Amino acid sequence: MTDHAFPEAWRRGLYETITRRRDMRAFLKDSIPDETLARILMAAHQAGSTARKPRLREDSSLKGQPHDGVR
Repeated sequence: MTDHAFPEAWRRGLYETITRRRDMRAFLKDSIPDETLARILMAAHQAGSTARKPRLREDSSLKGQPHDGVR
């Protein structure tokens, strides 16, 4: 592991939360505190996006060639 890894207890907690909350069909009627909502939105804003990935270049020399060995 690196020095940048989260503590083991945090990682276990994260994986446990993901496992338990895979699909959510029931919601609480209570509102989310502004501080909590701000933290969630900040984390979402910092998350990666596939829209910012560089596009793959097409290799024109490969166009029309059969894909030998592909199963």
